[in-house]
Amino acid sequence: MAEVALEEEANSALPWAGPEVVAVAVLVTVGLLTLGGLAEGIYVATSNSQPFVDPFANVWNSITFGASWAEPLLALFLLGATGVCWWHVDRWSDDVDDSSGVLEPAQGYIRRAQRIASWALGGLSLTVLGSVAGLIANIGIVVLSQSIGVADSRVIGAAASTTAVLAIGVAGSLVVRETRRMAVVD
Repeated sequence: MAEVALEEEANSALPWAGPEVVAVAVLVTVGLLTLGGLAEGIYVATSNSQPFVDPFANVWNSITFGASWAEPLLALFLLGATGVCWWHVDRWSDDVDDSSGVLEPAQGYIRRAQRIASWALGGLSLTVLGSVAGLIANIGIVVLSQSIGVADSRVIGAAASTTAVLAIGVAGSLVVRETRRMAVVD
């Protein structure tokens, strides 16, 4: 337990590198957008003027609004954050292999980048879940409204978006796995 505390103290003494700042800025931005989307869904759910007579349709509509943030562009930003962490670990791994006396800071930067990559993967996982929830909600609205045309195209767009977010999520998980594998630091 004491070793972990010492390690955290050593990592906190390291200055933040540019790639780390960029990745954390992306994570904070995604977190704010996620909270905003969830607040929007809650607002729609508790609003006095519901667009549908059927209460189930109103629930699906609220979920659609609440999951509106989970889009491929946002997932691409998270994938970019994992890629920046991967590059950062790769760059510092060269210093770990080299016996030039920078082993300690390199290990700290590698650990921090791996932790940030794990957070980005968590964000990607939430984005995938949000996108799937949005797709299910769109299908629910179409089934309840039993309409054809515009509603069906809404489901097609949501399915394409969910497929793209899922593909980006898989790519992100592969990048994070590689980031963890690249430099296993003792």
